[in-house]
Amino acid sequence: MAAWNDFVTLFNGTLPSVSNLDWSPVDEMSDVSATRIGASAGIRYRSEEGYGLEISASLVDYNDNDPILEDETGSFNRFTVLASKAF
Repeated sequence: MAAWNDFVTLFNGTLPSVSNLDWSPVDEMSDVSATRIGASAGIRYRSEEGYGLEISASLVDYNDNDPILEDETGSFNRFTVLASKAF
């Protein structure tokens, strides 16, 4: 029965009100300042015989202007080459 009594005690007004908590650190941790620049390009070719070729590239540069926990600055590059045959 101890678990039930603990549960009843929690919800009988013994917990502090949320409005009485100190929320001042939240403002400092929620500053998001980032710059993201990205570009994608590709070409696709299909022959009359059903063969296909697709080439694409995506480039993304991300800059974390205000790192809080860790610096997330970096870049992401993706290159794709696909070959296909339709039946």
